[in-house]
Amino acid sequence: MPLSKAGIEKSLGTELLEIKRNENFIQLSGAGPTLKDGVVISKLHLMLEASMKFGDKGAFAMEMEGTCLSLKDVQQRFTSLELTQHPRGHSLQETTVWSTKRPWGNLSFAFKEERPDCLFRVSFRK
Repeated sequence: MPLSKAGIEKSLGTELLEIKRNENFIQLSGAGPTLKDGVVISKLHLMLEASMKFGDKGAFAMEMEGTCLSLKDVQQRFTSLELTQHPRGHSLQETTVWSTKRPWGNLSFAFKEERPDCLFRVSFRK
């Protein structure tokens, strides 16, 4: 942290394109790479302040496909996960989210109801 458009593009070898802008925020999106273990980062989402800075309300998310990563896989690397969101039963698109606080901000792992055993999204917030 802080994350930047250029840093993400360089690290993941992709391009983020502006999809929306207002007086407060810029939203960028793009496709991600396929990792060596078959995990595909299918979509990247970055929200920056209008100044292009990753501020207190900034966020970065990566949506995953391909090889299934389970909650157990995530817990092996991050032992202090806390349940921070659960589905309310309205849609298979709702997610169960497990989060952990890091020195630089919050790291969250989301699992969709339609495929609850496989990691769907990893999110970073300040």
